[in-house]
This record gives sequence, structure tokens and C-alpha cells, in this order.
Amino acid sequence: MVSLDFLKPGDAGKITSINGRQNFLSRISGIGFSLNEKIEMLQNNKRGPVIVSLRGSEVALGRKEASAVIVELGRE
Repeated sequence: MVSLDFLKPGDAGKITSINGRQNFLSRISGIGFSLNEKIEMLQNNKRGPVIVSLRGSEVALGRKEASAVIVELGRE
């Protein structure tokens, strides 16, 4: 398992945990992040925001936010 900010473009998997305070968890779940949700990295330039595909939408997250999302790669 790895945090979302370490994925390379094209890497995909399922979200296994989301770490953070309640206000962060509430906000991130409101934009579609939830446990066992399929996710794919679209853009990660190792600085600045990352862009992922989630539930048919493209979502940008800051690096600190992305580091709080833990993904199991290749899990169907």
C-alpha cells in the first residue's frame, strides 16, 4: 500500500484508508473519496497538485491531501 502522492500516471487501485481530521474527511468524502473506491492517477509531477480519476471525474488534490489517501495498487 502506498499514499496517493507516490503513484505514477497510469497507476490504479482501490482506496484502503483516508487519514485526517474530521473536517478533512468530511470534505474529501463529499467529492467522492471513500474506502474501496477505484482510483487512477492521471497526473503527478512530484510537486504541485495531483490529478486523479475517480467515479468518472477528474479530481485535483494538493500534495498534503494526497498523502493522506492510502491506495492498494492493482486491486480489482
